[in-house]
Amino acid sequence: LRTAIVSLSIGVLIATGVFFESQRQRALMMPDAIRTLENSSGNGVPASIAALKNFADDEVVEELNRRFQNACRFPQRLAITFALAEFGSVSLDFLMTHLDNISGEDTANLMTALRKTPEAAVRRLQAAAADCTAPERLRSKVRFAIAAMGLGDTSLAEDVCETEGRDSHVLRSYFIEELARWRLTVEEIIATAKDTDSSALKSAICLGIGSRPENDLTIDEKATAEFLARNCLGATDAPTHLAARWLLRKMAVPVPMEDSWHEKKSDRGWFLSHRNSVLIRIQPPPERTQFLLQGVTVLSPSHQYWIAAEEVSRGDFEACLADSEYHKTDTDLIKRFRAEVGTSAARASQLYSPTPEHPAQDISWYDALRYCNWLSTRDGLIPVYRFRGRQIELLDGGLQVEAQNWEVDPTGNGYRLPTTEEWIYACRAGSQTAWTCGSDPGVLSAWCRMQPSEVTSICGIRLPNAWGLHDVHGNVQEWCHSTDPTGRLRRICGGAAKDSATDCSAARSSQDRPDAHTKYTGFRLAMGPLIDHSNGWAADNVPDRSPSPDESVP
Repeated sequence: LRTAIVSLSIGVLIATGVFFESQRQRALMMPDAIRTLENSSGNGVPASIAALKNFADDEVVEELNRRFQNACRFPQRLAITFALAEFGSVSLDFLMTHLDNISGEDTANLMTALRKTPEAAVRRLQAAAADCTAPERLRSKVRFAIAAMGLGDTSLAEDVCETEGRDSHVLRSYFIEELARWRLTVEEIIATAKDTDSSALKSAICLGIGSRPENDLTIDEKATAEFLARNCLGATDAPTHLAARWLLRKMAVPVPMEDSWHEKKSDRGWFLSHRNSVLIRIQPPPERTQFLLQGVTVLSPSHQYWIAAEEVSRGDFEACLADSEYHKTDTDLIKRFRAEVGTSAARASQLYSPTPEHPAQDISWYDALRYCNWLSTRDGLIPVYRFRGRQIELLDGGLQVEAQNWEVDPTGNGYRLPTTEEWIYACRAGSQTAWTCGSDPGVLSAWCRMQPSEVTSICGIRLPNAWGLHDVHGNVQEWCHSTDPTGRLRRICGGAAKDSATDCSAARSSQDRPDAHTKYTGFRLAMGPLIDHSNGWAADNVPDRSPSPDESVP
């Protein structure tokens, strides 16, 4: 019996020793786990928090609070704050104060923390956003809006994406840029925004998702993003339709086509030409407005018109050159380009715009008119321009040049060049800032192909403005219908890829002889009654012969 008692006592002592040693080891392991947490970010934070679940909650919270007080670096405090939220202690004060400092890889951890108290978090986000009125705080306002959207509230996101009636669209630009950076999953974004009536938010979401690096999207996310884009393609408003097309293009998914899209409809703000160029309905207010844009007096048009979302591409223009049947009746265009094949100028132009998807350039004003007439004929429309022969023109200095004589056919309802007023109005999309994306040059590169570029971008690959127009800043400068006061020179709007940000602004314009052609100049299409207030070559009082709203473009 004595032996049994001694053995039992020894066993108890050993078990007790093992227990206390285990506790001692656990006590040593918890600080190690927290040290790992303090040095973690992004996906490492959830793994570190999972390791802390092996210890008693009250002990972990006590140690985390002690470490938070002693931590010197922001990343340490942030990781500890994420962990405290998981253990039921959410510090909204800290997260709201430091939200601007949270990196993109930690935004998923932020949302996990905020979802512990979603209603309180949304109230704090709304209050914080309301305080962001100074220009330097506008990006913060957008971040609060995205966080609230991640919690199921879209009101802030709808507000920052809205551009109607606002002089600056920089909030929308920041939203697109920030949404691309945040680690909200595509499924989370769509689940929150699926019931929104805001076309501005829908289009901005498509652009934000499409702005993410391709390897940031999982296979499932790509499938969800494609589903979103296909649903938005049928939108009646041009910005949502065009944002959806852009998102599919970024994911290398072919854009489906429907025959009805070639019809002009009164309830839809866009239609397709038979070259599948999207033309956008622009409806200015009936009363013309005037204001200063970077020291330039800008007037709004007084009539509805249509304008192409993208510049005419090399492929489109080369299809015109290849139409031998059409050029039997109009040989001038094909003659000039055939004469220049293989020249150094032609080779330089092809290097500047290297594929059929890049913009057509090395285009004269006369060339642009001939393309407009060709496409009008192919779409079964009446060409707007009529060639009336040639005449000798005397330039300054006594130089004589042969000029072509063109006039407007008042019965024409086909494609044409936009007037200067139409071009600038569509470029601005209601904004009054230097660039349609705002006055912050830090975001401009996503919208504008400019210095130090040596080649153009593929047409439409840059982000569109709030109305759906691509490349209104940079890429190639664009011919307009309008002339200078002398009637000899034709106006050119926008900047080129070689230009500075300033030279790519909305107010930037220049002029050149109509026969001039450089690798920096291209054009985009317009349609509608030709009313040009900037010169005497207007057809102000002719009837509107453009197709009726519900008329099909053949």
